[in-house]
Amino acid sequence: MPRVPGLVLLLSVALIVAGAVLVPAYADSVSPHQSLPRPTFIPPPTQTPNVHVQVWAIATQSPANPGEPVNLLIPRLGLEAEIQPVSLTADNAMDVPADGDKVGWFESGARPGEAGNAVLAGHLTTGYGLAGVFWGLSRLWLEDKLYVEDDRGHTFQFRVTHSQTFEAKDFPTTTIFGPGTGAHLNLITCEGAWSWQGFSQRLVIFAELVP
Repeated sequence: MPRVPGLVLLLSVALIVAGAVLVPAYADSVSPHQSLPRPTFIPPPTQTPNVHVQVWAIATQSPANPGEPVNLLIPRLGLEAEIQPVSLTADNAMDVPADGDKVGWFESGARPGEAGNAVLAGHLTTGYGLAGVFWGLSRLWLEDKLYVEDDRGHTFQFRVTHSQTFEAKDFPTTTIFGPGTGAHLNLITCEGAWSWQGFSQRLVIFAELVP
């Protein structure tokens, strides 16, 4: 009898450990008729929380001819991801990397750091309903900083100006991908309800180059 409490305690610890292993961070199952719970876009905080991410050194002056982007850093989200060039799919839509942990850059458009709209896209979830690279994108705040490193060793700093959600069937392609007078960076991921045709909406985070 004196051994029973110890056995109960041992079983309790085992269950806690098992739960920690079986429930990964941000994991969520997706069914065809279920919407993913998403955080909302919120105003700037009075204080920026501490983010334990090493930020790349920022060039004091942007080069006139940026190279191809290779890495994306978002301190607010603790995110650092490889960027891969992508083009169009067979149905004339921007492609995304097969790897849910990588970000796609539309190589036919502007490069981050030059005039125009540079576009990056990433998965909200993987094929198994787990978190994709841009799962936390809607948690960005106004004035949050984004950093893009190119293959020439330059680092460009952008600041978030606003966000907007669009219906997938009414996506404003010209606004997101078209030319512009300033150097802009637009980040795209999915949003809304999921069906066999995909998510019903697209979330776009708009950012501009910090001089």
